[in-house]
Amino acid sequence: MGFLDAKFTRLVELLPVFAANYAKRFMEHVYDNVFQTPFGQKLVAMGKSKKYAVEFGLNLLTAFFEDRLAENTKLKKFVKEVGIDVVPEISKRMINGAREEILGSAKTLEEKEIVQILFGLEDKELFGLLGWFYEKSASELMAISSQLSLMSAEQIARLMNFSVEDREKYFGVLNPRSRPKEAKQEILKAMTDDIKGLRQRFQR
Repeated sequence: MGFLDAKFTRLVELLPVFAANYAKRFMEHVYDNVFQTPFGQKLVAMGKSKKYAVEFGLNLLTAFFEDRLAENTKLKKFVKEVGIDVVPEISKRMINGAREEILGSAKTLEEKEIVQILFGLEDKELFGLLGWFYEKSASELMAISSQLSLMSAEQIARLMNFSVEDREKYFGVLNPRSRPKEAKQEILKAMTDDIKGLRQRFQR
């Protein structure tokens, strides 16, 4: 096969992907219009737990597309490319409604600033952070929130890449007063080279 033949063959192979990208761009307008309908507004108005349940079901549907739909024809490859994109687009519009609800519940200026910073995170990082919050007491959340308000979304995202243990150590070093006496003593013992290295990682 000559050079031009190989190029042409590769171009033909990529056509379904190119076509799918244009189709996905067109479908964004369709998704927006759907969420302006009464049905779409009901989806947006659902409680957060129901939204995440729907999102979970949609993710299962995506897994089905990825696992069951073969790519042995160009048409099937096109359908698979577009079909896999449907779920994250719908989820994004539902979650945006949840984000507006959360932002509206913030009362003080500090709370609003923190919420805006958190919304600068990717969904995976945001959900990971919220899951970590659920394990904290009210006093711990206040101490953590005061530190988060001083961080950028990029710094918080980097923090979420730490292990839970490293994250606890980091906030323990920053807020030793928020912990009982025994925990303070453990933190002081732990403030060695590994903690210094941890803080250097965060500042990079």
